[in-house]
Amino acid sequence: MRYEGTENTVLAGRLASGGTVRIRLDDMKTNQAILLDDNNCTESTAIEGMYYWNTDDQIPPNTHVLYEMYDGDGKSAYGKLVTGGYVDNTAELLTKTTTLNNTINGVKVEILDKVVELDTTLDSTKTEVINKAIEAGINRIDVKDEIMAGITAQSVDITNNIEGSITNLATIVQTGNDDIRQVIEDVQLGSWELASGQMIMKTQAGDELARFNLTDQYGNPNMKSVFKRERV
Repeated sequence: MRYEGTENTVLAGRLASGGTVRIRLDDMKTNQAILLDDNNCTESTAIEGMYYWNTDDQIPPNTHVLYEMYDGDGKSAYGKLVTGGYVDNTAELLTKTTTLNNTINGVKVEILDKVVELDTTLDSTKTEVINKAIEAGINRIDVKDEIMAGITAQSVDITNNIEGSITNLATIVQTGNDDIRQVIEDVQLGSWELASGQMIMKTQAGDELARFNLTDQYGNPNMKSVFKRERV
């Protein structure tokens, strides 16, 4: 199982009731034992023969751990957990999404600044055209109104084009965010199936999302003591 390092997850194993049960942990990436402050397991008062051990932040983050609970009769129960809290690459996807949003926001501000600058330039142009018309002796109200109408129409067209570009850009970003969110939900809420030495990850709708070969620490196909998975 996979869990966030700050959750203080409780591990469980079934052994003979009434015994003295302890736990030992192995870092599967380094093949080194993990030193513990307390390795004593507690038997459940509700389920006979079921023993628990609370991690209590004793396991470093981003660690693949093999755990074994054992008693004085040589019996044991084992399992695997991964500290980290996120599915592979999800944190990277979230970081890229945040970076993209920040970039888009910066582009929006830059475009809006250009719009303000353009409006200022157009206002200056209007004034200059009117002054030129007066100087040329064609200060007739109909000619001046025609010139003003043409300049205003051009300003509206430019403003509409910029606003349309901003809207299209925001739509593209939203679509990308939705796609990333759907992948994360499918990985988190979809099903996993072990078959023929492989782990098959499926979406919530039951469609295959990814397939991985499963091997032990020696590189042999294995579905019980899995050390490594590789995308097919």
